[in-house]
Amino acid sequence: VAMLPRVPFEGKKDAAAIFQGLMRTTDADGKCHALAHVVARGGMLASIAEKYDAPDEALHAGCMLKECVRHEELAQMALTDEEVMDRLFTHADDAHFDVASYAFGCLA
Repeated sequence: VAMLPRVPFEGKKDAAAIFQGLMRTTDADGKCHALAHVVARGGMLASIAEKYDAPDEALHAGCMLKECVRHEELAQMALTDEEVMDRLFTHADDAHFDVASYAFGCLA
């Protein structure tokens, strides 16, 4: 997530797709290791939400954050993280339609 700004556009798409796939993957016991990783690093949601500040990264960040909040535990973390919520509400009213729609999609 931290290196996303340095990756070319096509690479960002691939990175977001891999992230989404990992968030959906569970082992034989039904445990999602990617979910445990994001939970253990509580600042990761804020780091993803921070990417909304750059319109060319908002698409990828939006996909990643939306996948995160599909998990109840991460949704609760996002709702109680003031920085994440401030960014989402700020960008839901962004001048760039794409940025605004991705932020609003995470809030919905």
